[in-house]
Amino acid sequence: NMGLTLFEKGEFDSAADHFKKAIKFGPSAVHYNNRGLANFHAQNIKDALEDFDRALELNSNSDPTIYFNRGNALLSQNQYERALMDYEEAITIQPNNPKYFHAKGIAYEAMAGEIETKHGKKRKFYKSSRDEEQADSLKVYLRFDYLELVEESIKSYLQAIDVDENFLQSRFHLGKMLAATYQYQEALHHYNRVIESLKPSENDPEE
Repeated sequence: NMGLTLFEKGEFDSAADHFKKAIKFGPSAVHYNNRGLANFHAQNIKDALEDFDRALELNSNSDPTIYFNRGNALLSQNQYERALMDYEEAITIQPNNPKYFHAKGIAYEAMAGEIETKHGKKRKFYKSSRDEEQADSLKVYLRFDYLELVEESIKSYLQAIDVDENFLQSRFHLGKMLAATYQYQEALHHYNRVIESLKPSENDPEE
């Protein structure tokens, strides 16, 4: 398939054009999903979301990757709640895939980061205007909201590792979130697991 070949070469706009031709000959969830992926990687997010929506209209029950792909497109637009809903749908269909849990963790982590940045800027403003009471109350509010989201990300990364203990992306991000909540020993445990897994084996041939 020329569209897939172009996609693998990173020629995403051209791939999308070829998938468009395939859709004209026979609309299917696979073709819309493929074009959605090409559009997503070409940064045509609006078109990608339309393609994923159409793919799900044609196949909403058996292909978790469409939900996952749409979730990623939504996440790229900071539409966190909608992205999380799609990741949950993917998990419902295929609960043994660690990347769906990992994606949930990434979404919660991004939400936490956005809250910290937004309210952190406000707190700096209050401190600069010497409104210390307002700054301190905002810090308490920020910390509660932030920690709640961090805990959700930790739970999601742990679920990914439960499915596949060698899913290193989740171990790395888990370490990051544990460190953010001052759980340094636990964070080091997961960072060390990542490092050990990346070390070359003694049985690997020398170059």
